[in-house]
Amino acid sequence: MRLKKYSDGRIPLIILLIIIYTHQFYEHKNNKTLEENHRYTIGNVYEHKYLSRGGSKIYFSYNYDGVRYSSSTTVDSKEFLHKNYFIKFNPEKPTHCEILLDKIIPKHIVAPIKGWKTKPRIVKKKIS
Repeated sequence: MRLKKYSDGRIPLIILLIIIYTHQFYEHKNNKTLEENHRYTIGNVYEHKYLSRGGSKIYFSYNYDGVRYSSSTTVDSKEFLHKNYFIKFNPEKPTHCEILLDKIIPKHIVAPIKGWKTKPRIVKKKIS
């Protein structure tokens, strides 16, 4: 008779809510950590895939302290492929990063091995 008491779906619902809460807490903690402790480097978008449920995902890589890292994010366009962008990352946990897709970085600009403490201002070269 006890099994019937919990067969109305409350247990799976409670487990699902705990999973969602834990995920949200972890994401909030990571975002806060990234805002408090970050550096910048340059990364390259090397792959684009369409998702089965719609939308797209881009894959990018970047170097920090001689190690290559890769990550991905969802986007709504294929226009980012094979271009360089700033990457904001946590130097204590370099896999925790965010790609900044607001500005394409010219290929001739190279990031320092340890990245920058502040995002550099990119000035376009004048052609004489």
